[in-house]
Amino acid sequence: MSLIFNKIKSEEKNYGLNSSHSPVLMLAFVHSWIQLQINEIPLLLVEKTIEYTSKHKNITVIFLKFKIISFMYNHIIVEQLDSKKAEEIAEAVSVLSKEKGKVKQLFLMLNNTKGDFKLAIDLAKTIHASNVDVTVEAHGVLDSAGTILTALGKKGERYASLDTIFTPFEDNTKSVREARLTPKNQAVLSTLSSLRANRRRLKIIAPKAENLSAFEAKALDVIDRVDRFQSKYFDVNSVAGKSSKKKSSGKKSSKR
Repeated sequence: MSLIFNKIKSEEKNYGLNSSHSPVLMLAFVHSWIQLQINEIPLLLVEKTIEYTSKHKNITVIFLKFKIISFMYNHIIVEQLDSKKAEEIAEAVSVLSKEKGKVKQLFLMLNNTKGDFKLAIDLAKTIHASNVDVTVEAHGVLDSAGTILTALGKKGERYASLDTIFTPFEDNTKSVREARLTPKNQAVLSTLSSLRANRRRLKIIAPKAENLSAFEAKALDVIDRVDRFQSKYFDVNSVAGKSSKKKSSGKKSSKR
């Protein structure tokens, strides 16, 4: 943490910035610096930062920077869940759980996340035995490990883009009974059920290893919100539609 803070302080001097500048300018600078380091700022990171700064308009520059950097520090991008990445997440949970007087929250950005489902199950156990809340944002295609990491998030804080696809189960090719679940599918189903997903409906999907869209995952309580966009022509079309209906109804009444 101190290394990141010192790095940003050195960057400030290079750009001629100091503590006398306004918090808004410093906020813009730190955001730009973070963008250069990780190439993108997840939507949730920006939302939480804006939410915080809007409530504390007269906050000091140093504490403002510390808060923003804390968000970055507690944000982990997961593409491949291997033992190294699992250790990184577990360590972050451990560090956060020991901090005092602070909201203990970890952000997981899942991007086409694949990996060892057993590691995902272990992380679910670790996180749900801690006092740390997890916010999840999912994108792309996620396998069983990615699906479990998504479902383990705090209720109401699990998001997915509308094109996200979940593939939690594997094909059952080793049994003559189609309805029989493989050991892996049983473990994944049990874990998702423990995380409050709809067990009855998942059990129907599991033997066929069906993919789940973001909207289906929401219906199954794997996620809580699907991020969508609204057409910029929405209001224009709705107004035009109403006016055309009025005209057509007016013509009909005049004929009578």
